[in-house]
Amino acid sequence: MVRRGKDVRMGSFTRTEQPITGVIVIHVEAASLSSLRWTLDPGGRTQLWSESLIRPNEVEVAAATSVRETATALIRSAIEHIQQCVPSLEVGELTMRPEPMESGNAEVVASGPATFLASEWDTTKRWIVEQLGG
Repeated sequence: MVRRGKDVRMGSFTRTEQPITGVIVIHVEAASLSSLRWTLDPGGRTQLWSESLIRPNEVEVAAATSVRETATALIRSAIEHIQQCVPSLEVGELTMRPEPMESGNAEVVASGPATFLASEWDTTKRWIVEQLGG
C-alpha cells in the first residue's frame, strides 16, 4: 500500500479516502517529561487509548505567562506528537481543564472535534493492540 496525500493506492487501483469527523480526548501531564494518553474513540465500545511519554516544547512552555498559556503549549506539543501516528489529524477548538494526578503533578485534559483518516486511526489501533499483547 502506498499513500499519497489522501489517496490510498492498493494494488492496481486507487481510492480517495475522505476524512471523518470525530472527537479527540487528550490527557497530558504538566512536566518536563510528560505522560500522554489520547484517543479518537472516546465513545466507542472498545475504547483504545495510546499512551507514551513526550517532551513538550520547553521554549513555548517557559514563555507561557499564565496557566492557560501553559496548558495550550502542552496540548500543542501533544497534538504534534499524535500527528506522528495520525498525520491527517486536524483538531478544532478544544475545551481544557486541569486535573490533579496521584504523582502530585497536574495534567491537562482536553477534548473537542477532530478530523482524520479512518485508515490512520485503524493502523494506530492495531499497533496499540499489538503492544498490549493482543
